[in-house]
Amino acid sequence: MRIIGRASWLAASVFLVASTFFTTAASADLTLADVLKALPSCSYDCLTLLTESSDCATGNMTCYCASPNFDDTATTCVESNCKLAKDILTVKNVTQVACKREVRDNTKKFPTVAIVFSILSGIFVIQRFAVKIYASNLSLGLDDWITLLAALIQAPGAAIACEGGRRSGFGRDIWTLQYDQITDFGYYLYIYSTIYFFNVSVCKLAFLFFYLRVFPAPRVRRALWGTIIFVLTFGLVFLFVSIFQCKPVSYYWHRWDKEHVGTCINASAVAWANSGISIGLDFFMIGIPLSQINSLNLDWKKKIGVGAMFCVGLFVTIISIIRLENLIVHGWESPNATYEKVDVAVWSTIEINVGIICACMPSLRSLIVRTFPRLHIWPSEPGTRQDFTERNLGFGTTSRSMAEKHPDMPLPTRPGAIALHMTYAVEFGARDSESMDEQRLMQMRDLDTNGSTASPSRSPSDKLRGY
Repeated sequence: MRIIGRASWLAASVFLVASTFFTTAASADLTLADVLKALPSCSYDCLTLLTESSDCATGNMTCYCASPNFDDTATTCVESNCKLAKDILTVKNVTQVACKREVRDNTKKFPTVAIVFSILSGIFVIQRFAVKIYASNLSLGLDDWITLLAALIQAPGAAIACEGGRRSGFGRDIWTLQYDQITDFGYYLYIYSTIYFFNVSVCKLAFLFFYLRVFPAPRVRRALWGTIIFVLTFGLVFLFVSIFQCKPVSYYWHRWDKEHVGTCINASAVAWANSGISIGLDFFMIGIPLSQINSLNLDWKKKIGVGAMFCVGLFVTIISIIRLENLIVHGWESPNATYEKVDVAVWSTIEINVGIICACMPSLRSLIVRTFPRLHIWPSEPGTRQDFTERNLGFGTTSRSMAEKHPDMPLPTRPGAIALHMTYAVEFGARDSESMDEQRLMQMRDLDTNGSTASPSRSPSDKLRGY
């Protein structure tokens, strides 16, 4: 019976709205009586009182529509008199058509942004794996797999949102949609918001596990592990809250009609809390690597280069702030959500994709250095070659003697030629291990044209450059 009743309402509403539309097109002076024929009875008193208080000639809809507060006053009155959402939407639709209001269509905005940014983030992930596997012959770490996981979650999520948006009329005013479309919109919004809450944490984990690979200092690693635990907890809590925010779960996409029974927590409060905590985490995560730069034995140019690399995460933070602003302006439970939520969805998908892109930036630097070897990024001092090994890092003095090729003076091959022998003496003083680790980490040297390093063993700085 419920299905039959719903279908009857839909058919009647479509017929009435269509009739009103053709009447409007045929007559420039649509009367109030013509409009009332297409409206539910609960709205009669509202429109009658509204027109009686107007200076317009009785029944002249053209004059009523020109009144500056006609739409808002009529909507407020109808919402208080009509209990069913379907009646409210019918009144809104009929009056908008009668007043010849512009039909807004923003349906192409979200899918365009989602497709473009999904392709871009996918390209960055592919180059990240290509550089590490084929160009650098490096082992893949947990940060690589987590970045791939974020991309694999994001791409299907964007596809679902695009297809769901197409079916549900996402980007159009809610009163222009069929009732089934509004229900579908709520269903796809539920899926997309749940995926978003989870993937935000996944993107943050990709950054944190990258920091773990390149920062050896025990104090920094303890801070990173603590942050990882917090991000995991943050992601799981909001995933659980997003899934079970309504009881029953299906009430999330049925509650708009005010005919179903159920309860939901404040969805706007959940979205604001998630966004606020996420922004705070971003600033904290950026602060971890930046806090180590000042103590490095580097000139100011190199420090700026290192800081700039770690500050790419600020792009994600800026986007998160813009998204939060849109959430506040257009509450999660907006009465015209199908139109007003477009910008929120756009900034949400940009945020995730830019996060994935930023996580792949270090490998992009490695690709640029290998492709354009003459393009120096964080150049070392002219004429110097530093060799930091993982061996012999202790107290006292260590020396070694070896014959090796000078980069600019190859060994002569003629009989009786003189071979160049070099002897190195390295003295290690009483330094704390954390200070040595950080200085070894941040020695910014160029890769040679073959993409190899000067030392046979990989130091933390090698990990950073070859990432």
